[in-house]
Amino acid sequence: MIGSGNQARAQLACLAAVYRLGAVSVYSPTAEHRELFARDMSKSLGMTVTPADSVETAVRGKHVVASASNARGAEPILRGEWLAGCRLLCAVGNTRKQFREVDVDCFRQAALVAVDTPHALEEAGELRKALRTGALPEDKRATLGQIVSGATRVPSEGLIVFKSVGSALQDLALASRYYEMLGSRVGLQQGNDVGRLKQRPWTLV
Repeated sequence: MIGSGNQARAQLACLAAVYRLGAVSVYSPTAEHRELFARDMSKSLGMTVTPADSVETAVRGKHVVASASNARGAEPILRGEWLAGCRLLCAVGNTRKQFREVDVDCFRQAALVAVDTPHALEEAGELRKALRTGALPEDKRATLGQIVSGATRVPSEGLIVFKSVGSALQDLALASRYYEMLGSRVGLQQGNDVGRLKQRPWTLV
């Protein structure tokens, strides 16, 4: 894990929900932050999370890498040469054209690059550079929608890179799910009031 903020905490919790995690390492440029992250997440997830003193140390030898840093610069902090044996890279920290969180080699050596929205190819600096340098041909990139629908098959071997910049569709899906959860809880207490809530016409802003 690269990063120690709320996004990094959520990423690790999600990964722990779908993977049986063994060794977990975290890097943050501030020692106090990575140590606090390691203590908190070790306790909440019931596993050992170890602080690392560099990005390279944190990611080398790992099967899954999530980068949720707040790095703001044209020079990437994560390099593909450190990802030997990595199966999944989730790069979710940078959403700006002028910045790069991961380098071009991460995309060049990927078997498939998944993006949450096609707009990511225009919005994220690392994707823009990968396109310019020929490291991201059309035949090895897809959207999450194409993967979920079965239009694109996930390779059984090699590195899979997921690059996210966020989208309104994701927000809508979360809002819908939270509304369903809230409705079920309220329903236990207020009965028919939930029915009236569900029938009310809502406006999306």
